[in-house]
Amino acid sequence: MSTIESHRFRPSSDFDDCLTRLDAIPPAAVSWLWPGRIPLAKISLLVSRPGLGKSLLAADLASRVSTASPFPDGSPCPLGSVLFITGEEDPSQTLLPRLRAHSADLSKIHLLNNCENSRRFDCLEMHFTLKDHQSIEHALENLPDCKLVILDSVGSLLGSISAAHESAARFILYPLSHLAQRFGPAFLFIAHTTKRAGKFADDTILGSRAFTSIARTTWHLNRDPQIKSRRLFLPGKSNLAAESSALAFTIAPNSPQLIWEPDPIDMNADEALTQKPVISTGPEPLARQAAQHWLKELLTPGPLPTAKIREESNAAGLNWRTLQRAADHLQILRDRHDDPPHWTWRLPPENLKYEI
Repeated sequence: MSTIESHRFRPSSDFDDCLTRLDAIPPAAVSWLWPGRIPLAKISLLVSRPGLGKSLLAADLASRVSTASPFPDGSPCPLGSVLFITGEEDPSQTLLPRLRAHSADLSKIHLLNNCENSRRFDCLEMHFTLKDHQSIEHALENLPDCKLVILDSVGSLLGSISAAHESAARFILYPLSHLAQRFGPAFLFIAHTTKRAGKFADDTILGSRAFTSIARTTWHLNRDPQIKSRRLFLPGKSNLAAESSALAFTIAPNSPQLIWEPDPIDMNADEALTQKPVISTGPEPLARQAAQHWLKELLTPGPLPTAKIREESNAAGLNWRTLQRAADHLQILRDRHDDPPHWTWRLPPENLKYEI
């Protein structure tokens, strides 16, 4: 071997810290907050257009963590504290009623104090931005049982950083990713979609690709194009597990509470981009009206399991989507039962008005 070759291939202690043999890294399983959907110690995204219920969904998830209540698909939920970082809402008027509606344990839910809005000279001033990650670090040091950190919305917490500036966005996101890994909670970033169209749902997320790149999972909240009051919780990017099924919910008519449907949906966020609203031209109102009469008569004796209602509707030749629209119009109440896990439908109280 020549002198040059000998020098080139001679191990050097100066570079020992730059190399890691993969057989020296112990394998580690992914830990989950919501199995298959939201991982612990990682960043996830919840995305939709404004006004579809992202913050309400976040309150639902926080309430489950604070009480260890099962997730909507029946998966177990770990008990822990929740840290909210919000830049858009007045917590006393929005966050607190939402959490109470979902029976949260408020003693386990915390708001990062220095991210509250304040008024100075009649101008709304924001004290906190994502560059102030030391504040989050200090909060997590004082919440050792924290399982979920919710940032609502991430766009309002960027400060002077432009969401479209990818390198700048990455610069402030990486410390948050390290905090998630160090302390272990799931970080859920709530974000808006952009106005631009795209073939892929994840391409419509807030400004740059920095957010989708650093997130391990993304979830999209869409309006059902066929049922206006129905929301679809749809999977986007999923780096740590096979793609999970979509779920659906409606918002209770007289309470800021989500009513989840028990059945999964075979659709992802990309497929939802191709869905178009169904425009009723005539027979649909009559079909829905007939379904309302049928459903009211079926439930008048008392609540019935969803599976039984579906069985009866199939026997009666009723379309399930039409029956769901009829249930929304009648303001049917859906209740979850745990032993055994199942859902029931029931008519609303007599003092709740509805028309057929």
